[in-house]
Amino acid sequence: MPLYIHLLILLTLLQIASCTKTPTSPIWNGKADTSWYTTADTSATEFTITTAEQLAGLAKLVNYGNDFKGKTINLGANIMLNDTTYWKYWGVFPVAELSQLKEWTPIGYYFGLEFKGNFNGNGYIVSGLYKDKNNFLAYFDIGGDGLDYLGLFGITNGLIENLGVTASRIEGQLNIGGLAGYNGVVINKCYFIGKVIGYREDMGGLVGGNGGIINSSYSSGTVVGNGKFNTGGLAGYNSGTISNSYSTSYVKGVYDVGGLVGSNYGTVENSYFAGAVVGELVGGNYKKGKVINSYSKSEMKRKSAVTGWDFENVWGIDSKINNGYPYLR
Repeated sequence: MPLYIHLLILLTLLQIASCTKTPTSPIWNGKADTSWYTTADTSATEFTITTAEQLAGLAKLVNYGNDFKGKTINLGANIMLNDTTYWKYWGVFPVAELSQLKEWTPIGYYFGLEFKGNFNGNGYIVSGLYKDKNNFLAYFDIGGDGLDYLGLFGITNGLIENLGVTASRIEGQLNIGGLAGYNGVVINKCYFIGKVIGYREDMGGLVGGNGGIINSSYSSGTVVGNGKFNTGGLAGYNSGTISNSYSTSYVKGVYDVGGLVGSNYGTVENSYFAGAVVGELVGGNYKKGKVINSYSKSEMKRKSAVTGWDFENVWGIDSKINNGYPYLR
């Protein structure tokens, strides 16, 4: 084949690649942009945000009293809140280095100021989420500027779906999670990859506390509970329902430490844990808590060893994917 034809093919492939590249917003400048909502038709039921500043604007709007109930927020690009090149070393570098990072104020940081709308991530990712326990405002415990209910969302009583949070570190006191500090309604098809550290109780990879439904979601990374109670790879505390979900996190805590859930008062079904834990699948199972068709052992790599799971529509299993453990389709 002549050289010029090779070059034409190469140029064509490069053009296709450039057209299909996933859009990613510039790194957050630390400011909040609310104009996407305040200058639009606020009676509209759907809005799309594509920048880190607009995401911070959503947090500002919710934290000032707009719960977005009955409205849908669509994510239209990957969002990077901080440069994630060395995110695994955040907390190890000197304070001078950490001071260059921009701290995130959660969306819905206090009960009464929750997010009650629908947030559709559309498969996009928010990365570089950072919260430092040494923030001096934390000593005054001022809502999301304090150390309670931390995550991308602080408190959500809406629907969060199709969203990933990666390369992030969240460190605080009570109800600490990668995606949300507390979930009261529905989280569906979401995941967190990063590090969560808590110093009181209810620390989880995906959520600190769950009183609603978590479905088809997972977490991976590290969860450390340096406080008293409830440390879990997926959720620190569960009084709702967790289904078709898993965690491959390293989990370490003090009391009620579980690879999947720290303390369970609700239902955990069709789920598994495949990481490392100083504890059990579920740290403590109390009152009417139920654990159904859920596992933490090497047999998970064999479909025949798992009963009651939907391997046609929900789960897949392949020795080349997810280290051979079941993955969510």
